[in-house]
Formats: sequence, C-alpha cells, structure tokens
Amino acid sequence: MASAAIRPIKDSDEKLVRFMVAKANMESLAAANRQGAFLSFARKQPPNVLQPIITHCYLQPLPGFATIFVPLMFAIDWINRPYFENLTQDALRAPDMRGNIKEHYEKSPASGFFIVEYDEKFVGLIAIDASIENDVSTKHSPNFILVEYKCLSFANHVGVSNLFLLLQSSIAQSSIAILCQLLEDASSHALLFCLLHPSLLSLQGTDVQVYDLLDNVPGYNDNYEDPRRRIHSAVENAPAGPLDFVVDSVDTLASDIGSIAETYKFLSELLSLIRARSSPSRLIVHALSPSALLPLLCQPGFSPSLTHVISHPPALLRHLSTEYLILPPPLSPEAKFWGIFLPVSERVHESERLIFGAEGEGTGDGDELVIETVVDPTQNVSFNLNLTASQQNSRAQVPLPYVHEGRPLEKQPPTAAAIFYDPDSADDIDDDDPDEDLDI
Repeated sequence: MASAAIRPIKDSDEKLVRFMVAKANMESLAAANRQGAFLSFARKQPPNVLQPIITHCYLQPLPGFATIFVPLMFAIDWINRPYFENLTQDALRAPDMRGNIKEHYEKSPASGFFIVEYDEKFVGLIAIDASIENDVSTKHSPNFILVEYKCLSFANHVGVSNLFLLLQSSIAQSSIAILCQLLEDASSHALLFCLLHPSLLSLQGTDVQVYDLLDNVPGYNDNYEDPRRRIHSAVENAPAGPLDFVVDSVDTLASDIGSIAETYKFLSELLSLIRARSSPSRLIVHALSPSALLPLLCQPGFSPSLTHVISHPPALLRHLSTEYLILPPPLSPEAKFWGIFLPVSERVHESERLIFGAEGEGTGDGDELVIETVVDPTQNVSFNLNLTASQQNSRAQVPLPYVHEGRPLEKQPPTAAAIFYDPDSADDIDDDDPDEDLDI
C-alpha cells in the first residue's frame, strides 16, 4: 500500500533539489508566456460565446492563418525568458544552494530541509532557513544593498562569514555611526584600536576592549611606541573564541608608520594572524576617502573575501530625485537607479558641493545616511576560488614569462662555433664531377 513520508534531506538528494528549484522558477516563465499569448483571450470567454463558434466549425479556415502568429509566441518567450533565467540563477547562487545543502541547514537548530515522498517517489520539498544571514528581507541590487541602518540591524547585512570588512568614510559623510552600531549589535567580543576618533572610547565595556592610541603620535609624545607592536601583541594574546579586531583608522596608522607599503605589509600580517585563529574572527578597518590604501585593500590579493561598505550623504538621494527624477528601488527600476547613482557618487567633488556648497546642508551626522555595500562577487559562484597553502606555493614557483622584459641581455662567454652534418641515404653524393659534361 502506498504511503506518504517526510524525511530530512540526504547528500544524494542535492542534484534533485537543485533541479526542482530551477524548475519551479522556470514554471513562472510558462505562466507568463501563456498570459501573453493571444489564445488566453479565448480561454476567458464565457461558454455561451464560444459554443456557436465550436458548433458551426467557424474556425476551420483559421489554422493556416494562425501559423503567422507562431513568431509572435517565440517573441513573447524571448522577451520574458531573461528575467526568469536571472531569478533562477539567483536562486541557485543563494547561500543554501551554493555549497552543501544539508550542512547549511544544520547550522541553525531552527533550520531544516525536508523531502516529501509518496510511494517512495519525490513529491515536493520543504525548506526553513533561519540562519543569521537570511533573517532580514532586504532589496538587493546586483552589487549593492540599500538599508536604513537605524531600522534594521546592520550587522545582519554585512554578514559574519567574510574575514575582512572595510568601512569607507568621506569628508561629506562619516561611517563612525555604522561602526558604533556594528560593535553594539555584534554577538562576539571585539578589540578596538582607536587612533583617530575619541568618541569611540565610550564603547569600552564587557564586550568591547578599547586600546587608546590617540596620544601615541610620533614627534609629539616622548614615550612614543610603534603602534604595530602594540596591535600585534594584542592580537597574538587575544583570548579564544570569535573576535572582531577593529582599527580606526588605517590612514592614521599609515601616517604614524610613515609608509604605505609598510602599513599594507603590517595589515596583511595582521589578517594572516586572524585567519589562523581556531575560532572564526574578523578584521574591521575604517578608512577615509580619498586614501592611498583603499585600492590596495580592495584587491583579492589582500583578502579573498571582502565586504566593502561606503557611506554617502542623504543629500545625494535628494539631489537625484530633484535633478534626475529618480528614486531608490523599488520606486524606480534597479538598473536605471544604479546607472545614475554610481557615476554621481563616484564624483567626489559633486558630493562635497551638495554638502559644503552655498545651498549645502553641512556635514552629515549619524542619524541618517546612505549605505552602499559592495558584495564580494566571488561569494555568488558555485565553485571555490580560494587556493590552499600548497596551491599557493606551487603558483609562487611558476616563473613569470616577462620577468626579464626591458632588461639588457647578459653577455654570455664566447664559445667555439662548429657545423655538424650527418649525411643520409637521400643525399646525392658521389665522386664524379656533376659538371663534367658542361662546355665552359
């Protein structure tokens, strides 16, 4: 006798689950095509209207003429398909579908993934994802997230899986308010190295240990100590467990060290120490744009995983709404909004004019700001881009093809020249003179 059952997912079910997720999204394409086809009009007519047409065979001459509408049906599918294919790709690249599905849903006790079967045949699936990174519904654009951080917990948007978090401020808008809330909402302890903003000293508490380096300025303090030594010692002697290591700010650190290259080298060593910890930890740095360190810290060579948070003044959105008649999604199409917002936001002088100009509002405070989160594109792929230690060593041993380009060739010691020739059977060699029959 056939029976129904609901069982937890197994590793062997992953291929079937991904297929059904993709199929469920593509079913919407079929519904959209049916809705757009001209035949849907006939389905909506009452039976008393269609009965005379069917009874008296008035449609017999039409099939030949109806074939001219087949290209129209293909056109409808061609228009609808890209949108639903993008939805399918987004679903398959979600955090629960990228890796091991069973392991993802075992991270939280409130999560679960179940297979519904009838007579040992697949019928459907049930997924309950209660992980931290999926508990807030936020409108996502291809590369950015727009949130009101006072209303929603910002810590849930930046994610806890990335090893490196970069907060970028500007003269027009500071990210200190984001950093304060991030430390207040964090579930793990934090070590804060304060070199620039005195307001962060008030965060000292049971969950945040603050290292006051404000007075440690080279040339102004007789007892000056290299901040690298103190930060390195604090990270090495940090207690076990998840920790956030915060540096405010890297520009002040570079000014104290006196070298961008040495600062980059120190931050790279610091990130290696944090990566080597047994418990998942994170490095959070605050930078002020424009900065010579920003392009270096955004490179994959520094950290393969990165969350880059950029703060913009709210006046920028008001400027777009009045000058370009464009509002943030979902009030405007995402492609249209980001196509205008990104170029305008990258023009630093434009933002400064809106804030400090004749009709400007002045420096933005922490009560309201626009957050632009640049998500790591490598997090949305179905394969692993990170190299193991052995793979990195093997790559380092590969000689570069153009390493000697532009350098003069080294003079080689002269060697005696010689020509070696080994005749074979095909050679026409004999003792007779080949020109004896010529009359010269």
